[in-house]
Amino acid sequence: MSGSALAPSRTLVIGHRGSRGTRPENTLAAVDDALTAGADLVEIDVQLTADGVPVVVHDPVLSSDLARAPGGAWVADNAPRVADLTWAEIARFDVGTARPGSAIARTFFSQSPCPGARVPRLAEVLEHMADGHAGLLIEIKSDAERLAPGGPPAALAAAVLGEVAVQPDAPGVIYQSFDWRVLREIRAVRPGARLSALTAEAPGREAARTVYGGSPWLAGLVRSAGGQGELLDGAAALGCEIWAPFWGDLTRSRVAAARAHGFAVFAWTVNDIFTARRLAGWGVDGIITDYPAAMVAGLGN
Repeated sequence: MSGSALAPSRTLVIGHRGSRGTRPENTLAAVDDALTAGADLVEIDVQLTADGVPVVVHDPVLSSDLARAPGGAWVADNAPRVADLTWAEIARFDVGTARPGSAIARTFFSQSPCPGARVPRLAEVLEHMADGHAGLLIEIKSDAERLAPGGPPAALAAAVLGEVAVQPDAPGVIYQSFDWRVLREIRAVRPGARLSALTAEAPGREAARTVYGGSPWLAGLVRSAGGQGELLDGAAALGCEIWAPFWGDLTRSRVAAARAHGFAVFAWTVNDIFTARRLAGWGVDGIITDYPAAMVAGLGN
């Protein structure tokens, strides 16, 4: 893509957390909605349980907006961390319905519930997608400033790679993370892995602290505030072929510069079709969206 090995003939649609706008995030139902929509890639989040099982969940703690404990009570804001629960324990929670009145329920008001849905293992998602044509974009959750979520980068990389067939048996799998130490570990274990470097620069955005000088998030590869060129040089040194910035950090010239570096550009998270069309016109290669069906239709894919 854009001078890389990905090179599509059109802008790819990537379902965010499956299809977060239509089904509870990171559930098998959300994955199914993204596949039915015709998404080119399905993005999911992965972290480890206390017993080292890669599970598909975004937050470091079970969300009080989504999770109900055995017996049906909504979990409290001080819910247990995923890293402190075993797979058997986390599998008992119901994450298939947004809590009425919650931020998720208000934001994704057209989301259809799937009562009884559980946090899936990465292995289940891989099996679920085995016969499909969509690729899988695995975001590995790690915090470069704290041990949790997920544990040490080497352990995260080893556990995730242990579930995925060796390349080229899984050419449709791409690994990404805000914590570039994880990407470095994946490259060390599996040199043929396809890597995506996540960044966020706009004030107030998730992981905005990751981008410039002295940040622990960038695996020590970017040491000054030298700008995009240094950032991309650091990602290239890790073997990344994709740059995945927050969409609001992009300009036409930044997209062109990334493409000149040989990177594909995946913009996150875009739910407005007019914004998506503008980004596609700039040459963005992939749009990560909560509404893959609407994006497929809006981009004419």
